[in-house]
Amino acid sequence: MSLTVSLITFTSILKFMKILLFFNFVMVAGTLFSQEIVASLDLGGTIVELVAHRSEKPGYLFYNMHDDENTGVDAAKKVIKKKGGVLYELVHSGKRYIEFDYDTLHFQIDPNRIYTDAGVWRELERSAIRDTVVFNMVSAFADTLISLMDLNNQLIVLTLHNNSQANYSMRSYLPGEIYEVDAEAVYNGKWKDDDEFYFVTSARLYGLLTPVKFNVVLQNNANMTDDGSLSVYCGQRGIEYVNIEAQHGHKRANRKMVKKLLDVL
Repeated sequence: MSLTVSLITFTSILKFMKILLFFNFVMVAGTLFSQEIVASLDLGGTIVELVAHRSEKPGYLFYNMHDDENTGVDAAKKVIKKKGGVLYELVHSGKRYIEFDYDTLHFQIDPNRIYTDAGVWRELERSAIRDTVVFNMVSAFADTLISLMDLNNQLIVLTLHNNSQANYSMRSYLPGEIYEVDAEAVYNGKWKDDDEFYFVTSARLYGLLTPVKFNVVLQNNANMTDDGSLSVYCGQRGIEYVNIEAQHGHKRANRKMVKKLLDVL
């Protein structure tokens, strides 16, 4: 009788230990990936949060600027959880543009067109307004983002963008197309969808990625249109940059592109 009781007790202890080990594993795993609001920035009364999704493992810096492009965000988070790194994203309205007011004026800016002076002025002119005070507000906002993410000291910056069908693709940079002057070289890979491509600022990255079957565009740093985009900013400063461009909703392709990029880096 005592032996039976002892066996039951021993079995119960083993089960209890397994449960403890399981929950301990979950807790440890949970600490490997965290989310935090790095800063809440006020731009003309509109609050824009810079949110960081961070792994405890070291890795590359990812950045998502458009609040309505979430396929790339989801793909990067899944990969970072396994491989390490940090993903920053701007969170405000769930829309592409950041809207704000100054005095009696209403502005709408693209958060990927504010990293150079020329880009900020172009954005303000899109609202048919040239105002030095607002220019300084937007420039300060961009400078704060650059500082918070320490972009100037990164060896490489990885960004995530999502496009729409027939709106923007690798073919936009081919001869005779709208952005041909902005591309130094275009690699037409074996991937069936032209909406999925890498956009890079260095010949080194272009060479690393062309063996991968996805499409690749090399920015023409010397003659690139200064539209204020982060690729222009990085190209002007010799910071290597990759945009992982994929169509909205193409989760599998987006995740595969993030993985392939980290494999070759």
